[in-house]
Amino acid sequence: MNLNYDELMTILDIEEPEEFSYFENMADFLESEGEIERDALYRLIDRVDKNVLSDILIGYIDDVCENIPEGEVDLFLLFSNLKLSLSGLSKQSNKEDSITVILVDELLRFRHWYSQEKGVPCFAKDNKAQSNVVTVAEAVAMARLEKMGEEEFTYDFGDILEYEIDEYVMSFTEIFDDDEYDSDDFMHIDDPLYDDDIE
Repeated sequence: MNLNYDELMTILDIEEPEEFSYFENMADFLESEGEIERDALYRLIDRVDKNVLSDILIGYIDDVCENIPEGEVDLFLLFSNLKLSLSGLSKQSNKEDSITVILVDELLRFRHWYSQEKGVPCFAKDNKAQSNVVTVAEAVAMARLEKMGEEEFTYDFGDILEYEIDEYVMSFTEIFDDDEYDSDDFMHIDDPLYDDDIE
């Protein structure tokens, strides 16, 4: 059974939608178990400050990008596009109520792909026979722990890279002015993620 509005608010540990304004709120929303009713999410997002929502989406996805396993350039680029499109939708929905419906659908789709669908095979580096299939969120969390000295894994992100972003949704990246970007928003040729691809 999908989570209703009251259950969603309990997971987020907030009483009013306007309180959805911190990195931790976004993490709780994206990483919690179980699907969410569309109407429940709309009821929340409709009252959230859309500029704040855009900012915490950017902050969360930036944090994910910092922990993507080295060499996974395609995954990094996919998250970069998702960041721009979802944050762009958020800003635009502040001006057009009809965009909020699209934003809710895209957030639900992103959340399902990111934390509900187990589609990433991973293999322990010291024992290739030991394998598991995890969500993208779990894989990123495991890669984060590797930096702290925990067990190392190799990951196969091939299947989950088929996530498609509609051209209409991607068009909302254009609402950003050039001066809103900084150099960290883009993949550069000297980025360490390219190390495995450059001879």
